[in-house]
Amino acid sequence: MKMVKPGFSHLSDLVDSMMECLATAPSGARVFAAKLLYVDPRREDLLEAIKEALSDPYLNGHAITTLGSIILRHTITYQEDSVVYIADPDDPEDTAERAIAAATHRLDVWNKASS
Repeated sequence: MKMVKPGFSHLSDLVDSMMECLATAPSGARVFAAKLLYVDPRREDLLEAIKEALSDPYLNGHAITTLGSIILRHTITYQEDSVVYIADPDDPEDTAERAIAAATHRLDVWNKASS
């Protein structure tokens, strides 16, 4: 299974990681995901139906990241415009806000040094 890396990522990469995890997970995990997404868990093509539901452009990004947090056992937050933030499990204080603040600070330092 592809490991999710802490930091910012695209929603489609998160869905791919979720699908890889569900492909090797016990059937109960797939049924759980299917029920949360209102997919009939008795379908023969259950994994494909789950991926189709997760890829629906009208599905809220917050819903996808909540399900992703459960499946992948990471703290994942939806930012905006299909951007998600995956917190570092080894750092309990890791948040998207802290990462944005650090990046902004580095940019400010760069701009001051360049002028």
